Amino acid sequence: MSHSGDRLVDPKAILEELSQLKRRGNKTVMAELESIEPELAGHAMEELSLIYQSLSRTGARTKKFRDLYRQIESLVLVSILALRNAQIQLWDDDREDKPPSPPSGDPSA
Repeated sequence: MSHSGDRLVDPKAILEELSQLKRRGNKTVMAELESIEPELAGHAMEELSLIYQSLSRTGARTKKFRDLYRQIESLVLVSILALRNAQIQLWDDDREDKPPSPPSGDPSA
């Protein structure tokens, strides 16, 4: 059971994902997310598209609203991936803590 104080994502995980994103690029990372979490990625892309449209109607200079959009997109991607990877690490840690299952022919099972 999860509690609000579990601190599943630490600052190091966030920095690692931010570094990955800067190295690989938003488009590549979004495409990867789409292949592993299609529903979540689809929702994120749809909402990001709406944000882009709203920003474009603000009258801000094109460069300014594109920079804001990239920043928002980065926030979304880093948040999703840091949480996803932290959850995978938690599952891996949990598997390491459990004793191996006895063989199916073991009479003590």
